[in-house]
Amino acid sequence: MPNWSWEGGGRGRFVVDGIAQRDEAQTFGGAILIAALAMVTELFLAGIQRLVVPAPLRSRTGSVRRAARAAQPELRPADQAPGRDREQGP
Repeated sequence: MPNWSWEGGGRGRFVVDGIAQRDEAQTFGGAILIAALAMVTELFLAGIQRLVVPAPLRSRTGSVRRAARAAQPELRPADQAPGRDREQGP
């Protein structure tokens, strides 16, 4: 049966052990390792996202919302709706 307690291993173990032993080098090294793994994971997931999101929804800046907004037709305010005379008053 797996051990699901906080005593298990993991990258954070270097930081926890470093703090417990007052070993600043181990704590700092563990923090750098965790940050590097987080950046690698972020880049990997960004690559997957780029493969999954269709090209028309992507823009050069990477903003999906801006590209989707640009694809929507422009809405006119009610006072500029076709068939309404702009010269008439209220």
